[in-house]
Amino acid sequence: MLLDLREREGLSSFPRYHPQQQQRSEALPVPDEAITDEIHHHVIEEYNKAFVECQDHPGKAHRAHILTSAQQEVLDQYNTYSLSHVSRIIDTAAREAFRSRIFNDRCRLDGRVPSQVRPLRAETSVLPGDVHGSALFERGDTQVLAHATIGLLARAAKVEEYIDGADQRPFFVHYSFPSYATGEPGGPSTFSSRREVGHGALAEDAIAPVLESCPYALRVSAEVLASDGSSSMAAVCADSMALRDAGARITQDVAGVAMGLVTDGDEEIILTDILGVEDHYGEMDMNVKGTREGIAACQLDTKHPERLSEQTLKEALSQARKAHEHILDHMQGQQAQCMPYHASRVAEVQVEINGVRTLLRDRGAFLRDIKERKVSKLLYDPRKQVVSVEAPNEEAEQRACKPVSQAVGDLKLGVKVDANVEEARQSSAVV
Repeated sequence: MLLDLREREGLSSFPRYHPQQQQRSEALPVPDEAITDEIHHHVIEEYNKAFVECQDHPGKAHRAHILTSAQQEVLDQYNTYSLSHVSRIIDTAAREAFRSRIFNDRCRLDGRVPSQVRPLRAETSVLPGDVHGSALFERGDTQVLAHATIGLLARAAKVEEYIDGADQRPFFVHYSFPSYATGEPGGPSTFSSRREVGHGALAEDAIAPVLESCPYALRVSAEVLASDGSSSMAAVCADSMALRDAGARITQDVAGVAMGLVTDGDEEIILTDILGVEDHYGEMDMNVKGTREGIAACQLDTKHPERLSEQTLKEALSQARKAHEHILDHMQGQQAQCMPYHASRVAEVQVEINGVRTLLRDRGAFLRDIKERKVSKLLYDPRKQVVSVEAPNEEAEQRACKPVSQAVGDLKLGVKVDANVEEARQSSAVV
């Protein structure tokens, strides 16, 4: 039934499996030079056929099935030789066939040209219930679900440092890459890996500059649902959309794209939005995040035997900027939302200089009474001369702000206020 549903939605129904070789008790011989050349040429021939077939089936599962079948055919034909040695020959020959196809035909494994981005899908408000903001971003077979939460600064995440102790982080991105994203069952994970922590920190560095200063703590959790390369860059796009959907004060959307590189002597081809197999066979994986105004953050991993030239980096960044424009056009269709009514609120009430002493002396009991009745927290900031009202939701904020404004504001003739009369005197009243 699951396979039928996948076919109905246009997804692959091919099962995922790994190449197998029959287990033998005796040690298998290592192929000699002549057999090695024979296997090498046979692999190139088989993989060239497989690459052509992959163009008609650009999905990851289809592609994996085709390439695995080609690999299995070679293993079955040369099953009288050592599996480890034959597998190394296959990997070397497949890399050569992959690179030759890109240089000769300027065509990638899924049929794209080097500078083309995979099909995009961007949606917001995809999760029901009390979720503050959510977004789903899909690029090819890579899919990321993100949800954003807005809370009070007092509840910001605390991160322990080895030297400086615990520190609060008002903006925090949690990146999760579960094993099922690559089709593996895995097991329950109780902690984040070093890779997940690093990608989350890089997303923070890219998004933090476009967040306006606000009295809120923001947390974004991005979970990779399916991965076919560039999952961390898709997470950056989903994070930005989820924050906007939650009503966070974000000035610009941030997009991310992974750039790759293949070389053949003096010739170089830069690849935009690389697949997982292009990351494996290529010489570069550069994660570039940015807005319409420029690059926000960048991370570079390279397997190039020599240093990358300045011209190569310039071309890669220029190509990434064009990809950002294309991605941001799809993200821009999702309009910013107001903060949800059930999210925590912080309102600031301006206090006149002459009213500060009155606030601390005569109206302190009244403010404490508001705190008890309105289930809100009141804080006075002498530097800004404002009273901050922290409420658990929009309704509590509205109920608390009005009496607070009346309590700390300067009373003028003709202004109407709501108050309880504590004592009536001959010429005045205590309220």
